[in-house]
Amino acid sequence: MFKRLGALFQKDLALGIRNYYIAIMLFTAVLLVLLVRFVIPEETSIKPTVYYAVESEAERAFAGMYELMDQKGRMESREEIVRSMEGNINSLGMVFKIKDRKPTVEYILQGHENEKIKNLLVLPVQALFNPARQDDLQIETIRLKAVTEENDQTFNMMLLPLLVLFEPALLGLMLLATMIFMEKEEKTIQAYAVTPGQLAEFLVSKVCFILLMSLISASIIVAFTVGIGSNFILLLLVVGISSIFSSTLALVIASFFDNLSKAMMWLMFATIVLTVPMISYFMPGFAPVWIRIMPTYPLLFVIQEVLFPTGNNDMIVSTLVLFSILSGVLFGISVLRYRGNLMKA
Repeated sequence: MFKRLGALFQKDLALGIRNYYIAIMLFTAVLLVLLVRFVIPEETSIKPTVYYAVESEAERAFAGMYELMDQKGRMESREEIVRSMEGNINSLGMVFKIKDRKPTVEYILQGHENEKIKNLLVLPVQALFNPARQDDLQIETIRLKAVTEENDQTFNMMLLPLLVLFEPALLGLMLLATMIFMEKEEKTIQAYAVTPGQLAEFLVSKVCFILLMSLISASIIVAFTVGIGSNFILLLLVVGISSIFSSTLALVIASFFDNLSKAMMWLMFATIVLTVPMISYFMPGFAPVWIRIMPTYPLLFVIQEVLFPTGNNDMIVSTLVLFSILSGVLFGISVLRYRGNLMKA
């Protein structure tokens, strides 16, 4: 089995060289490194804009809070806040007022905010009006220089998780589908089916080829931007699982069509769906359920965790297990699909 698999992999490697697949992947990786290092600025902001208004009778009650906020976000009324938020999806609203003789804060949200954003809005108000609770709280801070520097991300470094996921992993979705359709046109799959080899070996070889290219591409991007750190092997493991997932997905999609032109719409649709979670990455306040259920949403933040650790190892393990299972299921479906197609032919 391994001898046949090795021969198939050599064939796919030669095919990748002859059709410039490897050259395309390497060129893209180098281009992304140059963009991160020399083109994309280090300083910019993706934090949600906070619009706020202070009613006249609440000026004194909230003086300690709103005076610390960005004066550019101050509005004259609640209605002005709403109008401003309608033109900026990455924004939130706060109205400081007196209600029933008590200081009150009205939060105006877009409706898609996650719990983290909501808690960050509430905590400053609780700290202002619950000083007794703060007195009972003892905070001890230990500053670790290495961790601080690693998590103090500039804007161009914040883009790395996107590049590591969407270039090495998801570019393989289109390349693998292209390889499969070339094999279909040349009747290679039908010819291999009459040999002692197994169809699963034929498909595994394709997945392994894309996996190798993804690992090389991710290594180039990371090595020449943040460098090879202690989590480099873990990063390659995450990228590998991402690549296998996208490759098995490509196998399933390609199994329903005879040529690339017929499958292109669905491949593009799958690519668009898988890249949508980048919206939440750039706008943390925008995380509706329909984005969080997309498979690349957890993968994106897992790669961020590996590149810039915060200690959330449970998220990494659970995501790796989940996508290992998903990849196995998709590969099993693809084997059944191609076997069925061969029987019909």
